[in-house]
Amino acid sequence: MGAMAWWSTHPGWAVDQTQTLNLSYGWNAVWLEVEPRGTNGNLLTADRVFTPPEGSPFTIDLVAVESSALGTEEFSTDPSRLYNQAGWIVWSRNPPSGEPRSILVRGNAAYLVHVVSSSGTSTDGAPVSGGLGIAGKVDFHRPTWNPGGYTLLGFSVRDNPTFLSLLGAAGFSAAPTPAGSPIQRLNPQTGHWEGIGSDEAVETGRAYWISIPLTGSRARYGGPVAVDFAGAQLGVMDFGASPPTVPVPNPSGSAVPLRLSTQELTTSSLERPGNASHAVTLKDLGAASDQDLRLFRVVRVPDQLAWQTDGNGPIANASLATLAPGASQTFTLGVDRNWTQGEIYRERLYRIEVSLGQGTVGYYLPVLAVNPDLYPANKPVGDAPGFAGLWMGEVRIQSVTSLTETNRPVRPTRSLAALRVLIHVNTNGTPVLLSKVMRMQTKSADPSVPAEEVLVLDESQIPFYEGIVERGGKKVGVRYETATFDMPRNNGTNAQSAAFLQGVANSVQPPVAVGAVTDADVCTYLAAQSTRPPSLTEAYHLSWPLEGTFGPANRIGTSTNSPLRLDAFHRTNPFRHAYHPQHGAGYDLSRSITVQLDGTYQSGSGRLEGAYEEVTRGLATAPLVSRGRISLQRVSLVPTLR
Repeated sequence: MGAMAWWSTHPGWAVDQTQTLNLSYGWNAVWLEVEPRGTNGNLLTADRVFTPPEGSPFTIDLVAVESSALGTEEFSTDPSRLYNQAGWIVWSRNPPSGEPRSILVRGNAAYLVHVVSSSGTSTDGAPVSGGLGIAGKVDFHRPTWNPGGYTLLGFSVRDNPTFLSLLGAAGFSAAPTPAGSPIQRLNPQTGHWEGIGSDEAVETGRAYWISIPLTGSRARYGGPVAVDFAGAQLGVMDFGASPPTVPVPNPSGSAVPLRLSTQELTTSSLERPGNASHAVTLKDLGAASDQDLRLFRVVRVPDQLAWQTDGNGPIANASLATLAPGASQTFTLGVDRNWTQGEIYRERLYRIEVSLGQGTVGYYLPVLAVNPDLYPANKPVGDAPGFAGLWMGEVRIQSVTSLTETNRPVRPTRSLAALRVLIHVNTNGTPVLLSKVMRMQTKSADPSVPAEEVLVLDESQIPFYEGIVERGGKKVGVRYETATFDMPRNNGTNAQSAAFLQGVANSVQPPVAVGAVTDADVCTYLAAQSTRPPSLTEAYHLSWPLEGTFGPANRIGTSTNSPLRLDAFHRTNPFRHAYHPQHGAGYDLSRSITVQLDGTYQSGSGRLEGAYEEVTRGLATAPLVSRGRISLQRVSLVPTLR
């Protein structure tokens, strides 16, 4: 979970599954889907994982795992001789001498295990009654192949699909390789690998040596339908605490709409033209009584910029599509954070099933979400953010001053103008306006030390942190930016040259000291210039203070003496032309903003709405008033800016 925020590193974040391995006495090649972990979140060793319950009629005395890529000969050797083979690590319950080697057991990996009878009466090849149950977390997994050679791996299948139905879309050929059959299965009775045909059934929990030709190989092939989504490399569909959410009519009939965060899931058929189609199903593996985190399939409302649920409730066993060869389809999934107390995060486990004629192959899909209104129990109480964090939202202007009527009344607009806004709130509830910020995380030298999410405002600090999202195998930050609320110029003595400030001070009547120059003085001075002063520095504030305390029923906004000012040579002054000699300077513009937040707040939504008003000066002889509604969604819980 390296690119996740700190909440994902909690040792109990994952939903456990129990996998039952069907074993026989003798050597077994098993495919372990689950990853066993201790209460501290650390991986468990082979001696703890592969130990049957007390009183069982069998025990496991040897476990072997690959330590490096193997050639074409190692699998054909008697597993009992693995002690002397390179590329393998062997754990023995009763080592010939010295302490046994330790093997950390990981999920989605193949192991060779040797089963013996506790009483010494069973013979190799006889099935073990009941098998061995192993509990652990699961994640979304796509296998990694050794192109052109053999790979030891297994598949999460149901019923009895054949190897040809599973591997045919990867260019699998049943023709023998120089090393023998392209599919090798370990025979517990003889302890040797044996070639089998492509019409044999694939068994879940069993590992095979399989060869896919280099010309037809797919590096992460897991079945005839490929699946992808943001976060697939991390093995979890993480909605985090980072909406925005979209309002969706509640399928239960409630007048209160659902507020869903959405992500896309894309499926693509790898079959060649003329081959079989495959049905894709999404199944909920969680308890029906648990409604804390719910996943919905959402679709666009025809001819509207709105969403609705596809179905009458949360996903239980949804048929997503039947994909023809070469076809792709993308689905939008929305998560509902339906809890108001307890841990800050919830996870629910789903499974993507792909039909294979006589069975299915599947991918586990853990879905993780964070409730932005809660704070983790292991954080100091003094750090609890309340409404602290980064809020991103949209202002919709509904009425403006009419310039064509007497007394200039405020009239409704014919259409809504949408403006993106960014507001950060500290632990005291003090808000500041931002034009851009980046979500990143601290660097860690060890995966066991969780990274801490940060909000980077000063771009010079970016090299000291790392990203939180995997893109193309690299970690990148998440950038939020708005083009409609740029920051005023920084006119301080630490940002502007002494020569420029002295010129401004001399222009004031009567003249003032350089240290007494105000932003208004600078704007007045620049408005009188026809060309940009050479000594003017392009330095701008990173944030702008807002008055008031952020929260329901409160009023916030720019102060009377500190509106947002765009001077005549501001970088985003819309009336300035960089090259036209008659428009080298724009108008001196100022914007005074007031937000009256609504008194109602739905716990768990991370969302606040209110009334918005802006007074703009400098565009006309009288101030222009714009009014509308503002909708804010918390996208980060971090209470400080860096």
